[in-house]
Amino acid sequence: MTKKTTNTLAVASIFALVTFGVLVAMVFVLFNKEEALVLLKTTIAEQRAKEQAARSVSQLIEDTAPTRTELSSFFLAEKDTITFIAEVEKLAVEKGVVLRTTGLDLRPASETTPAELQTQFTVIGSRSAIVNFMQALETLPYHSRLPKWGIFSRDGKTYESSIDIFVTITP
Repeated sequence: MTKKTTNTLAVASIFALVTFGVLVAMVFVLFNKEEALVLLKTTIAEQRAKEQAARSVSQLIEDTAPTRTELSSFFLAEKDTITFIAEVEKLAVEKGVVLRTTGLDLRPASETTPAELQTQFTVIGSRSAIVNFMQALETLPYHSRLPKWGIFSRDGKTYESSIDIFVTITP
């Protein structure tokens, strides 16, 4: 081999090694970029999912606004307790019974129950009038519960009923 061939071979070998080194470095950089790209795609997908969830919740809030407004009307506001009692008294007159309010108390909210207006009534009238009054009482547009109700005959024609009603109130 001649000196010129040896020099050419040496230069070509060095060029090939440098080219190979650059190629290996480029492959390494591409793999690092691929990992960063996959991480970025995952982050973007998570962000889009969060945005979609936020849009869904926002849409749900808008769609349920009338229903939530209607539901909130079933709860008695503290300032409306007198109105509630007046409605019950009006109902008693319409159904032909005598109504006496025997107890009235605001029960504060606890861990297991919401704030409630506790009312106790005594109702006097015919058995059918008292039953009609109770049925009408159930149709009042308030969230309430009736834990105690008793009816007994006073003289065979006139009946007396004791009623406890708890109406959920909002502050």
